[in-house]
Formats: sequence, C-alpha cells, structure tokens
Amino acid sequence: MALFFQRTFLLWVALGFVVPYLLDGWRGLLWGGLVRMFLSHHITFSVNSICHTFGQRPFDTGDRSTNQWLVGVLALGEGWHNNHHAFPRSAVHGLRWWQIDLSAYVIMILEWLGLVWHVQRISPAAQAARLAKPRLAESAATGRRLPGTVRRAHARRSGSQQRKGTR
Repeated sequence: MALFFQRTFLLWVALGFVVPYLLDGWRGLLWGGLVRMFLSHHITFSVNSICHTFGQRPFDTGDRSTNQWLVGVLALGEGWHNNHHAFPRSAVHGLRWWQIDLSAYVIMILEWLGLVWHVQRISPAAQAARLAKPRLAESAATGRRLPGTVRRAHARRSGSQQRKGTR
C-alpha cells in the first residue's frame, strides 16, 4: 500500500488542487489548495526550527530540542519535540494531560478499534528517571552557567593539559 502512494505521489498532489477547484472554483483552489499547502508546510517545518530554539526542556536529551505549546497544537502534537527526543519510540508525544497531542488521540482511537496494536507508551517511572536535573535545566533555560553546573565543551581537558595538571 505504501509503495502505491509513493508511485502515485504526483497524482495525489494534483488531486489536492483539482478537487478544491472543482468544489468551489478559484476560491476553492486558493483556500483549499494553495493556502492549505502553504500552512501545512510551514507548520511542519516549524517543528524543527522553532522547537530547537524556543520553549522548555523538561528532559535532558543532549540536544537543543524543546517543547513549544503553540507548535504542539498546530502540528497535531509534534511540537512536544523534547518529549519526542527523550522517548523517540513513544507513540504519544504529549506526556502530560495538558499537552494536546491530536496524533496520539487518533492512535488511541485506532487502538481501541483494534486497528493498531503494540502501541509504545512511556511509563511515569521512565519519564521521572529521564527528567533533567534542576540545576542543568535552569542553566539550559537561561543560557547562563550556574554554580555547580559544567558545560560539556569545558568539562574535558586536552591530553597535554591532563599530563601537566593545568587547565
């Protein structure tokens, strides 16, 4: 089935413009075709640009991924990007009750109907174990080095510095 959609991709793209035009003429083409395509692409691309720059980092993932609530809502749950980087196998990115994740809701409905199974979820214990240390999280959020935290780039000494005992 997936190969069918890959081979007929351009047909589906064309139908995405032709059907709105047939339903409502030029207005349908504008709103149902062009504006829809523009918004869906920009929201999708925002996940990797906005969610690696702005937002919160509840989990220590070793990268700059963040959770951004607005992108989370607009991108159907993909804006909970730090959650995704912390638990890439999870089908649910909105790990808290207030993190709206429409993709996960669709998966849950499909699971309830028996159409999907073996859905990966992350236990609260695994989430708690992966939470960022408070001092490191505060340092990452503010961009300042706090007492008691070490930046990774400065944590190691070069081989010659280790032998001499200097930093």
